[in-house]
Amino acid sequence: MKISNYKVKSKKNGLPAKITGDEKMNRKTIFLLLLVLNAVYVYSQHFDNENNFRWSRSGNSIKIIEYIGQNTDVRIPPQIRGLPVTEIGNGAFHARGLVNVSIPDNVVTIGDWAFSANQQNCVRRKLHWRVTVV
Repeated sequence: MKISNYKVKSKKNGLPAKITGDEKMNRKTIFLLLLVLNAVYVYSQHFDNENNFRWSRSGNSIKIIEYIGQNTDVRIPPQIRGLPVTEIGNGAFHARGLVNVSIPDNVVTIGDWAFSANQQNCVRRKLHWRVTVV
């Protein structure tokens, strides 16, 4: 049997042969593998690189001091170097031309003027009872 254009053809008459149960299983396995690889790729691109931030360690958590990246659509990572990002410092994202900023749920403190002089309503997060805006 010869594979041509993803169809299995028989040697006798060149017509598509019946797909066996094993071939169906192989197609499902390949499909699932591609689906998983796509999900891994999308997840790895989900947050900005930690090198786009100046940060400091505060006990067992991270405080973002300044955004130094070039993106206008910023996704703050929930962790940097394996520690949770829990604080955004004063003026950390001031005047960076930001259009959209996504803040992870573990951020509990946002400093003064943290997002000032950017596009109005650029922050995309529902503030919950744990967040303290300084």
